[in-house]
Amino acid sequence: LAFAMNPGTLSDVSDTSDGAGVLYLQDYADVDEAKMNEELPDFLEELRQSRKGETFSAWINQQMDSVRMNTDSSDEGSPASN
Repeated sequence: LAFAMNPGTLSDVSDTSDGAGVLYLQDYADVDEAKMNEELPDFLEELRQSRKGETFSAWINQQMDSVRMNTDSSDEGSPASN
């Protein structure tokens, strides 16, 4: 999103996993390639771990919802629910 913007502009509202947000691009900065090459592997590993956690969390929530649905539907025929 930011790479398509011009300096001094405000983006449209963009949905995120946590809600929504806007960007204000003050200016572009030159890249320190040596620093980027040094820090990139650790950054990518953190990103991978974060995405793995998000994926697992979504999967476990889906499993829990499935168990709740099965439990709710099986309660309909039990004596306690009559």
